[in-house]
This record gives sequence, C-alpha cells and structure tokens, in this order.
Amino acid sequence: MIEEHLSQLRAIGRVLVRSPDADRAAALLDGRVDRRDGDRFLVRHPDPAELNQLLVSGGIRVSEKSDGNFDVDSVRPLGTRYCL
Repeated sequence: MIEEHLSQLRAIGRVLVRSPDADRAAALLDGRVDRRDGDRFLVRHPDPAELNQLLVSGGIRVSEKSDGNFDVDSVRPLGTRYCL
C-alpha cells in the first residue's frame, strides 16, 4: 500500500526537500508545501531542478532534494498516507 502512495507522489509532481531554512522556504513557496516535518517538506512542483533554482536564488540553502525517488523511510515521518 505504501508503494502505491509513493508512485502517486511521483506522478503528481511532489519533491521532497530538506533545508535548514525551512521557515523561509515555506514562505517563499507560498502554499505549495503539502507536508512538513521540521526541516523536511513535500512540495508540489513539476520540475525539481527549477524548484531548486527558485530556492537557491531566494537565498534558501537546500541540503537534500529528491525528485521522485522516494523510499518508505524518507516519507513516512511526513504522514504519507495523508499526502494524497
């Protein structure tokens, strides 16, 4: 069941991001953050590279970004079953 949810996340343009500037990133992304757990968050965005550029050009440090290759452990703390 979890694998099905992960497939759906990949299909609808969700990017898993980690940033020590999570508060500023959430403000910059203006409503596109679906879930957040501390410095990790799921963002609705069709292009992970463009999202990274948006964050970096806004002065946001990005320490990790996953463009759809989620695994169960990386998403579970974010409440995967409620993300869809």
